[in-house]
Amino acid sequence: MIYFCNVIKDMLPNTCITEVELIPANLNIQISRGLGTACDESNVHLVYKVTLGSRELWAMDVAGAQHGHSDSLMPWSSFVKGRCTAINGEWSLGFCRNRPARESLPWLSPAVATQVLALAHALDQEIPQRVTGRGGSLRALLEGQDTTYQSTAQRFLGDLEARLPDILACLPTTSRLYRIKAVAGKGKGMFAMGRIARGTRLLAETPILQVPRDESNLQKLEAAIAQSVGFLSQVQRESFFALSNFHGTRHSEALGIARTNALPLGSGASEGGIFLKASRINHSCRHNAQNTWNGNRDQLTIHVLRDIDDGEEVTISYLGASENYAARQSRLQKSFGFVCACELCSLPAPQRTQSDRRLDRITYLDGQIGDGIRIVSTPLACFRMAHEMKLLMEEEGIADARVPRLYYDALQIVIANGDEARARVFAERASAERLIMEGSDSAVVHRLNKYAADPSSHALHGTSEQWRQGVNTIPQGLNEQDFERWLWRLPT
Repeated sequence: MIYFCNVIKDMLPNTCITEVELIPANLNIQISRGLGTACDESNVHLVYKVTLGSRELWAMDVAGAQHGHSDSLMPWSSFVKGRCTAINGEWSLGFCRNRPARESLPWLSPAVATQVLALAHALDQEIPQRVTGRGGSLRALLEGQDTTYQSTAQRFLGDLEARLPDILACLPTTSRLYRIKAVAGKGKGMFAMGRIARGTRLLAETPILQVPRDESNLQKLEAAIAQSVGFLSQVQRESFFALSNFHGTRHSEALGIARTNALPLGSGASEGGIFLKASRINHSCRHNAQNTWNGNRDQLTIHVLRDIDDGEEVTISYLGASENYAARQSRLQKSFGFVCACELCSLPAPQRTQSDRRLDRITYLDGQIGDGIRIVSTPLACFRMAHEMKLLMEEEGIADARVPRLYYDALQIVIANGDEARARVFAERASAERLIMEGSDSAVVHRLNKYAADPSSHALHGTSEQWRQGVNTIPQGLNEQDFERWLWRLPT
């Protein structure tokens, strides 16, 4: 197959060739012996489906020509209608094929006829001549040092390596966790292939290119993206230009695709990345997976936030804040061009109003807790706000990166005031949540583990001494309710 494709592609570089296996198990095909008796053996009959540069489809039935059929080169439609019901057994060896002449192809345009004749020439002369040069042995040719074959083999293997991940992602297998398939109204999406447990890493992907996020000069941005796209392989370029482009003709196609699909390369990063698989994951305001940039791996990881059922769509959030319904819809329409109809956005009006109130309150509390002066001047008030925020997030069903971030905020409040005991607990909780969402190779997990082992190593330690106590004061033997009351400094 490698060598055969090489001969054709060298002569017709814009030709695409696909190998098709026809077997008796295919109910649309009857394989019979030359005398018409039934064939019970499961012999495989190989056919090559050719897409010419003109986009016309042709069949190259090499085995059929060897087994008594008069023509091995014909339009694909003719092959399907006539040849598929009369494929002879492959034990009847021999060569009998009428080479088409230009005058026998009157229905074709001159350009297409030339391409078809070139295919026939490859079948009739190029391959036999090269085999003859190797003493009549095709095996010797393929195993030898023929430069044409060797160059094609390398090209083929490189192309296969580039295409294989995308091919595998679309195929259902027992070992793969997900598949990517078409979704009505959404383009493509990622779907679970079996039940996936919370904390599972679905994906670790390297960006095919990086996009500046803060460049305001569109000409510079378009030039930078065009240059990056130019460095991609042919397969990567094809996959890149197959991604969604919400921006239409407002920008160049490459810039529109980049702006539609870029995912952040870390918190506050100046660049976004284009990921061929992760870019296929659709949005939900109540998503079941978390995307995180892993600086240790220089890859984007996707982790499962809760158990996902077989066949359920995998979703991430395109938004980073706790916004109400109107704010979410506005941002999603402005940045991505769609109206969200996820579980959260589809709530009945009364429930959606309650959700909006919780989210607005969470946003307010988040701003108060982040005040570096307030956590020392009025630490208990800030701490109570953090606890209220935790309860609201639980009621709202928030289970993403906002949870460990809240625990880290609580850690900073207590350690800034000298409380190493509570700091250790919050570091452990933040680490456990980050482990679920980012994996054991996350730099954030490692840093939180360091704080859990030695809370005094945190930069805010000792800012104030008003809550000073060591890790040895963590109470033991309390039930869960009493421990939570101690942890959050709640009145008894």
